[in-house]
Amino acid sequence: MDARRAKALVGQIVLAEWLDSSRSDGWTRETPETADDLRCFSAGRLISAASGAVTIAGHWTDEANPQRSGEMTIPSRALVSLRALQ
Repeated sequence: MDARRAKALVGQIVLAEWLDSSRSDGWTRETPETADDLRCFSAGRLISAASGAVTIAGHWTDEANPQRSGEMTIPSRALVSLRALQ
């Protein structure tokens, strides 16, 4: 994702498609299973966009100095697409 394009979307409601990581619980000697990409989707107001990551807030207030909650920061290398919804 081009950081300049992402910065142009700051303040808008967006849909981000991204690839998640995975982990296993506990100690193991087994060979890890290879899995398909785990595609995830996050929607909300784009709060910030930098070369390394974007941050999306899932909840926000409608007031002069808005509050927000449920922020998700997604590393740019995991981002598949980012588009405006409004």
